[in-house]
Amino acid sequence: MKSIALILTLAAGLMVALATIAEAGNDADSPTVPEFTGADMSGPIVLRDMVSIADDVIYLSDLFTNVKQGLAERVVAYAPEPGRQTTYGAQWLYRVARYYKLDWQPLTARTQSLITRESIIIDREQIEETIMMHLIEQGVDPEMEAELANRNLRLYLPVTSVPDIAINELKYDDRTGRFTVTISAPINSPATQNFRLTGRVYQMTEVPVLVRQVSAQEVINKGDIEWLRLQSDRISRETVLDPSDLIGKSPKRGLRAGTPIRLSEVAAPIVVKKKSLVTIIFQHPFMTLTAQGRALQSGAVGDVIRISNVQSDAIIDAEIIGSGRAIVRADELLAMNQNN
Repeated sequence: MKSIALILTLAAGLMVALATIAEAGNDADSPTVPEFTGADMSGPIVLRDMVSIADDVIYLSDLFTNVKQGLAERVVAYAPEPGRQTTYGAQWLYRVARYYKLDWQPLTARTQSLITRESIIIDREQIEETIMMHLIEQGVDPEMEAELANRNLRLYLPVTSVPDIAINELKYDDRTGRFTVTISAPINSPATQNFRLTGRVYQMTEVPVLVRQVSAQEVINKGDIEWLRLQSDRISRETVLDPSDLIGKSPKRGLRAGTPIRLSEVAAPIVVKKKSLVTIIFQHPFMTLTAQGRALQSGAVGDVIRISNVQSDAIIDAEIIGSGRAIVRADELLAMNQNN
């Protein structure tokens, strides 16, 4: 009750002050203009062109510097809502200065003061987490996540309030995963507001993504991978789910950090390039021979490519086993001899 009475008293005083300021602007010789000088001895009156305030009202000292004690706390206007801004132009500011006998006048008609109301921000993620905690209490799978229909939702609360929200009513349809909820904020405050929100609960899946941008031909290692939670219905069949499908592979084209990767976007790194020299290993149970060849194709470890023997010009198929090395095994040699 004391806070309500204080608000009513403040509002009444503010209305009287604003009405008097308006009259002063209409009649420069108005007898209601008080007989005092508003300037402080510490310096000239200067307009604050940008002001950030925390209170519900704007004081004279919020607009002007060096206002003498006793006038500095005079209320001249209501503050904007938390997180909002308001601009006062040259004419209104001049009327306020005249009323309080401040030695100030605007330099141009474009002179203005921008007032910003400080606020505590409760973002969408915090609201969704609070809703999800209540849904889990109702039996919803903790591995799921709540998502609000309004993806841009943010609540701006006075800096003097408790940065929290209260769930007043929550209805959930487990068949569709949709919910409606009524929340209030700030809690335990005369300025509490209610908000009705809607959203949906989704099954989530963790997918491996890159922690940095990886260019083509770079080899991805374990330290390049982190996990990202995504809605399961937004993951395609081609999305990489197992990090082993990435480690040791190279992007076919550069890949960005933090985005899901398709299986078709990576491949084993090329270790033998077309037209490069290759050591051909002819492996037999009783002996191993080597020869020099030239690759007719590019390939990665495990790929079978065609290689031309530089001495005989014979073309053989060999399996790449490392950088610049390929092997022809005994059974393959036997097949080659039979074909010849």
